[in-house]
Amino acid sequence: MSASDRSPDDLVEAAEAALAEGHPLAALELCQRLLAKDPGDPNAWFLEAEALRELREAPDAELSYRRAIELDAENASAWCGLASVLFDQRRFEEAASGFRRALRLEPVLADAWFGRALVREIQGDFAGAQRAYLHAHHRSAAHPVPRALSDPEHRALLVQAAGDDAPEVAAWLSRAPLVFLDLPHPEICEAYDPPASPAEVLAHLAAGADTAHPSSTLPPAILVFRRNVERYASDRPQVLAALRAGVIEQVQAWMSRATQPDA
Repeated sequence: MSASDRSPDDLVEAAEAALAEGHPLAALELCQRLLAKDPGDPNAWFLEAEALRELREAPDAELSYRRAIELDAENASAWCGLASVLFDQRRFEEAASGFRRALRLEPVLADAWFGRALVREIQGDFAGAQRAYLHAHHRSAAHPVPRALSDPEHRALLVQAAGDDAPEVAAWLSRAPLVFLDLPHPEICEAYDPPASPAEVLAHLAAGADTAHPSSTLPPAILVFRRNVERYASDRPQVLAALRAGVIEQVQAWMSRATQPDA
């Protein structure tokens, strides 16, 4: 069967499989093919939104989620997805409303309970966030309950994330100054391209060093965002991968600049 002959159900199944396998671009292409056949298919708009969010295209994902909801206002997952991209854009009150709507439609939706926990955390309601995390975990093991870590445990995670692949970074991190904060400030999220979600920045190389002449300044500190690290502490491979992709690469880039002679 040629691609053009595939039924809408086949295209939806293929897009869902592509997303599950970590191929959002392939899922996006399938959704666009489906929407060319039927612009009123709410499943296609929902899956397109999911793919766009995976690609960190939050504004476009928002538009697709809203279109899916226009076509099917009872889709709790679409409301949850919309709330998630609103959270990613730091529109927290709107996100809270979206998660509430999702839970009214589907009270057992684990992702919506997890999203509610993120919003409550941002709002400083850590006790309420913990209750929502427990609800999410009871409904899906994919959402572990955050685990409190001591300062030495946070440092040990950073050192382990550098590991044998970056021994010079591991050595520096074993004695680097650490500054502990609950969650990243907006300017930290905006420092990434595209801007990062407040829930995904685990640690950050502080911008205290003179990046033009880094060797002439004191070493920068590492900002550690406790709530974001502890949320994933039960899944060590995941938290180590996130630290490698975030702060370890930042430290390597800083060290590279620091060893270069002044221009």
